[in-house]
Amino acid sequence: MRSKSPLSCKVALRLLANGAKMQDFADEMRQEYAVVTHIVQRPDFVEGVRAVVIDKDQAPKWDPASPEGVSDHMIDTIFAPLPEDEQWTPLSNDGQTAKGQSAEGQTERRTSR
Repeated sequence: MRSKSPLSCKVALRLLANGAKMQDFADEMRQEYAVVTHIVQRPDFVEGVRAVVIDKDQAPKWDPASPEGVSDHMIDTIFAPLPEDEQWTPLSNDGQTAKGQSAEGQTERRTSR
């Protein structure tokens, strides 16, 4: 655990705590999607990719470097809800989202930003 991002470790702990209280799988998926959407925009994600995939030095320089440096505000920002038009929506049996979009249309909208 010492080699992992302190921010990501704290995010994982909150995901586990929140998930234990959730009753609906769709709510869990919405939360996971929002968290991932926020976390991939953080410098630690880029640094992890650099250290493991690009440079392969296996020596990421996390910021913050310790769990003590991760504020509640940082975690709250990562768990902030997405705007309604960007939230994850489940597919029905006919391949449509709850908003009536096809899965392909939803993917295109998200990747075109």
